[in-house]
Amino acid sequence: MPALATATAPDDDVRAFGHIVVDEAQDLSPMQLRMLARRSLSGSMTVVGDIAQATGPWAPQSWDEVTRHLSPQRAPRLVELTVSYRTPAEVVALAARVLAVAAPDVAPPRPVRQSGHQPRILQTTRHDLVTKVAAVAREEVAAVTPGRVAVLGPAVMLPEVIRALDEAGLDPIDPRDPGGEGLAAGLVVLPADEANGLEFDSVVVVEPSLVASVGDEPAGERPPVTTMRGLRTLYVALTRPTRRLAVVHAEPLPVDLP
Repeated sequence: MPALATATAPDDDVRAFGHIVVDEAQDLSPMQLRMLARRSLSGSMTVVGDIAQATGPWAPQSWDEVTRHLSPQRAPRLVELTVSYRTPAEVVALAARVLAVAAPDVAPPRPVRQSGHQPRILQTTRHDLVTKVAAVAREEVAAVTPGRVAVLGPAVMLPEVIRALDEAGLDPIDPRDPGGEGLAAGLVVLPADEANGLEFDSVVVVEPSLVASVGDEPAGERPPVTTMRGLRTLYVALTRPTRRLAVVHAEPLPVDLP
């Protein structure tokens, strides 16, 4: 959270700032928001975020829920960005089906371009799921090289997915590993709930029902229980690609996708 003013307090005191800039504010808790308010000299802030992508434990339903913790003495000015420059129309149309359930009061952005590639929805069996993911990842890598591909799914499934990708000779990278290629790698694997703010040429989303469910129980151990927080996480995962999207699933989809 960068500040655009010089601190006015000694190093051993709480610092205050003339203006504060915050990104991804939709995932800050009420306590964190109040902490920001205490560090503002006048309540002057620029707060940026996307309510539709609120995936933290506290997920606000509107910006009113955010701003009431920040500067009650100043009426906020809300500027809504309605245009999507990153996500192509084909992906926006599919993700909008999830958004309509996850955040029904939030309108989907208006895309300015088409990629020419319709998202692929691929159903398989639980037994063949990770093998299918590896095959689809191989196709996506071939389609976008030298671009970048991300495989996003529930954290509990990722070790199995990584093994399948390794066995297929695809050299998957966990960008969280220190000393590795990080997000510059051609193929990365990440939990869907850690994809906020990222973008890739192509994305393979694995088992949406688990992404959208409570907890990380593997499929078959108990029926997935869809939550609003989980659906927002799924929405985030679906909107990460700039060109191509594939969804691979064995469980029934939590939202009807085309």
